Amino acid sequence: MTISAKRDGDRWLLEGVLDEFVDYAPLAKTPSPLKLDLRGLKAINSHGMREWIKFIGSTKGKTLEIYNCPSVFLVAVDLVPDVASPTGDLATLKSCRLEFTCPRCVKDFSLELGTEKIRANPRLVLEEPRSCPRCKLNLTQEFDAEMYITLFEA
Repeated sequence: MTISAKRDGDRWLLEGVLDEFVDYAPLAKTPSPLKLDLRGLKAINSHGMREWIKFIGSTKGKTLEIYNCPSVFLVAVDLVPDVASPTGDLATLKSCRLEFTCPRCVKDFSLELGTEKIRANPRLVLEEPRSCPRCKLNLTQEFDAEMYITLFEA
């Protein structure tokens, strides 16, 4: 995984695979709040989860905010409570990245949706109609909407 020195505003961009080779050192000196953007996260392995949990433990005293959480990360949040929390107990999930595909154009789209909005209405991930900006056909969800609902209704 790459922890990019390039930033999107005040967010650090994390890209690639969350595995045992991630070096969190560049983040150590970042003042609170530490804002991580996971839009480039492709996969997570068990060793990466272990290192992530160690990293979370090392940030005690810092506010840690996570943005653009892809579904692969939310599965980990759902399975392992020490990964992060939608309510702010640990690393706070601030937004999720919902992935869609247009079956006609065969083009991928994504949408960042704030977790406050999801917590207020978890079924929002199902209810908001989304159509392709090109052909106007309804987009196909590439995420497990029920997982989002379960995670944020809790």
